[in-house]
Amino acid sequence: MRPVKLTMSAFGPYAGRTELDLDQLGDSGLYLITGDTGAGKTTIFDAIIFALYGEASGTNRTADMFRSKYADEDTPTEVELTFLYAGKQYRIVRNPSYERKKTRGSGKTKENAGATLYYPDGRIVSKQKEVNQAVEEIIGLNRDQFSQIAMIAQGDFLKLLTAGTDVRKGILQKLFHTQAYWELQEKLKRDTGELIRQNEAADASLRQYISGIDCSEDDEQALNVEKAKDGVLPMPEMLDLLQKLIDGDAERYGKLSETVADTEKKIEEITKRLAKAEEQAKAERSLKETQEKLQAEQEQYIHLCAVRDEQEEKRSVLKELNDRIAAVRNELPEYEELDGKQKRLTQLDRELRETDQALKEAGDEISGLGRKAEALREEEKTLRSADVQYTALQGDLEKLRERIRTAADLEKEYKELIRLAEDLKKNQEDYLAKVRNAAEHRKNYENCYTAYLNEQAGILAETLQEGIPCPVCGSLHHPAPAQKSENAPSKEELDALKRRAETADQKAAEASLEAGRQKIRLEEKRAVLQKAAESLLGTVNEEETGNVLKAKAQELQVEMKELMNQLAEAKKRTERRVYIEKTVPAYEEQRDRKKQEQAELEKKRTAAETEWKSTAERIDRLTGKLSCTSRTEAEKQIRDLTLQVQRTEQAIETAEKNVSASETRIAAYKAAAAEAEKALTDRTDIDAETERIRQKDLMEEKRIRSGMLQRISTRKSINEGVLAGIRTKAGEKTKIETRLKWMKALSDTANGTISGKEKIMLETYIQTTYFERIIARANTRLMIMSDGQYELKRRSDAGNLRSQSGLDLDVIDHYNGSTRDVKSLSGGESFKASLSLALGLSDEIQSSAGGIRLDTMFVDEGFGSLDEESLEQAMKALVNLTEGHKLVGIISHVNELKNRIDKQIVVTKERSGGSRAEIRTG
Repeated sequence: MRPVKLTMSAFGPYAGRTELDLDQLGDSGLYLITGDTGAGKTTIFDAIIFALYGEASGTNRTADMFRSKYADEDTPTEVELTFLYAGKQYRIVRNPSYERKKTRGSGKTKENAGATLYYPDGRIVSKQKEVNQAVEEIIGLNRDQFSQIAMIAQGDFLKLLTAGTDVRKGILQKLFHTQAYWELQEKLKRDTGELIRQNEAADASLRQYISGIDCSEDDEQALNVEKAKDGVLPMPEMLDLLQKLIDGDAERYGKLSETVADTEKKIEEITKRLAKAEEQAKAERSLKETQEKLQAEQEQYIHLCAVRDEQEEKRSVLKELNDRIAAVRNELPEYEELDGKQKRLTQLDRELRETDQALKEAGDEISGLGRKAEALREEEKTLRSADVQYTALQGDLEKLRERIRTAADLEKEYKELIRLAEDLKKNQEDYLAKVRNAAEHRKNYENCYTAYLNEQAGILAETLQEGIPCPVCGSLHHPAPAQKSENAPSKEELDALKRRAETADQKAAEASLEAGRQKIRLEEKRAVLQKAAESLLGTVNEEETGNVLKAKAQELQVEMKELMNQLAEAKKRTERRVYIEKTVPAYEEQRDRKKQEQAELEKKRTAAETEWKSTAERIDRLTGKLSCTSRTEAEKQIRDLTLQVQRTEQAIETAEKNVSASETRIAAYKAAAAEAEKALTDRTDIDAETERIRQKDLMEEKRIRSGMLQRISTRKSINEGVLAGIRTKAGEKTKIETRLKWMKALSDTANGTISGKEKIMLETYIQTTYFERIIARANTRLMIMSDGQYELKRRSDAGNLRSQSGLDLDVIDHYNGSTRDVKSLSGGESFKASLSLALGLSDEIQSSAGGIRLDTMFVDEGFGSLDEESLEQAMKALVNLTEGHKLVGIISHVNELKNRIDKQIVVTKERSGGSRAEIRTG
């Protein structure tokens, strides 16, 4: 994987849009990212990681911090990355979540995070989750793996170097996915703890069962029971004790049960004798009561027979009542007809009134429709010229609009003319100023030229000697030689003054030419404007043109308003004429329909009136014939007569039933008396009081012995439950102890907690393999950077038997043959060791990631602690990294690196805020 192009917009310190064509850096070698502190060097790494995975490169920055505080509100925050992998080019566009300005209205809204990936074949993947998954599939690495292989971030150098076993174990767990071994350790630890808890619970359960043993104080086994509850009795003896207690209670329960059964038999015999005596006494009382009831019932029977005879005499009245009911019921259909006719008559009255009202309304509506149609016809006559008037006004409107546009164009042209006049004035003033400036420069040059010539003459005069010819005029005598001037210019100064004068002359000539051209444009513009103004306004002075145009524009607007009103009115008249043409036929059609409805109503009224007369006549005939005024009154009379019949029949029936019931009671009383007399024929005389006292004594004896039986039975059941529970729990405890023994040994081994041995966990043991590979890869670079002095080594012996060990790191000093803790290295030495370890880690992760190839690597800071020789060695190791088309980027402030590395990305802080970045390759 190699980045080709990176574009950052409003990202971190980069306020605007920053594009970095990383292809300029080539496909191999070293390049430097340098610039001011805090300018945004690491942000370039952040942008690449964010584009690929949606996160920052380090742990102290998050994606929601990427919005630039220097950016304009309208500038979006996003990163676009184009990269190559396996010869194919991909492109990602990603933005974080941030607050942005609303596109409509005021205020801000939240822009949700988004991502889009463009494949070489044109496919597009959107949504963050899908894009992240696609990037991992393309590159073969997740974010953590990519960071550890391709990016050694600032501040992370020393973490793996100086960390102890506990910290380094966590780091290697994430890198090499050894968590499954840790989870196995934890599961063994949890399972062992659970078995310990189960064993303790089994002990507690056994103690609880034993504490529940029930034994009477006078039992011969009571002392052994106390020993068992105190926990001093062995399990076999305790089980034998429980069996003896259960057997003893079973024997006692059998003997006592026989005694209780004998007592119950005696109680039953006494109870039978007392019951027979009670039955005899009850029979004597029953005979007396029955004889008294029989006599009273016989007297009542005579009275009931008299009442029955009296009710039988009323049967003749029933026929008369039933005949009357039948007569009234036969009239009911005619009552129904009467009710129907009366309702129909009422309905016909209402229909006649409604029909009369409808006829009146129909006549009124017919008259109204005729009047409306006639009025609209008259109005239509006044609107026949509306179309012609509307068309004419539209033509006038178009002409007026053209005049308004012409006036508006003239007004703009007039303003342009004024601007051109002002520009001409400025150009003329500029020309005059440049002419004066040129004159001053010429005058200054001429003065200086004269001084220069005088100076030349003065110099020659100094060399003149009497009798020697003058080099200028050849005279042998020199009566008045020229004197040297103190302010005379040199030849170079004079040439400079001449060039300034010539330049000033040239500028004056150019200003003259420009003013002339401006004047021609103004005159041409004025002539065209004057001609156009005369066609619209007539003859008018140029000075008054602006005011006249404004007045004309106002006049045209007033005329436009008036014409628009006229046009609107004409349009209304045209629309009104069209409306009338459609409405009059509709009114006439509606009037014809109403006339048809009126004729139908007349027919309906005639029919209703005829039916009303016939209905009234039938009501009169029915009213004179029927005995009641209405069906309701007839039905009430039927109900009253029927009730009278029912009451009479019920009275007769009740009297008969009362006589029959009395006869039944008399027979029953006689039978009961005979039965009582029969029961008294076989009497037995006993002393009931003595029998009851004996019965009470026996029942008390039974109660006491039954209580004893219950206690024995309960104690036996309790001890049987205790015995069963102890046997079950004892078996479970044996199984738990067996499993616990080997499980604890396995857990102690896996978790490195075996007493007296080195504390190495299973996961740590697995990690040592990876760690030694990392160390081996790191030493190939550390030996170069340290000139063969230092070599890293995993500490094989634990410092003590109490702390976890196995991943501690030492360093071998080949100069003196010593081995010491890696933390004892100096700052520069630590940097070289940590850089070597980080590079070794990158190699190992890349190797374990299935042969993934990354053509780019980034190293962030740390070179400032190296001396010149160490820096040379570190550079040599990094150069070795670039072999095989690999590009390594370094962030550093070190000036020596700036001189050594030609390819650079230079980041600069702007005074106005924000930063800019550019690529330099020379």
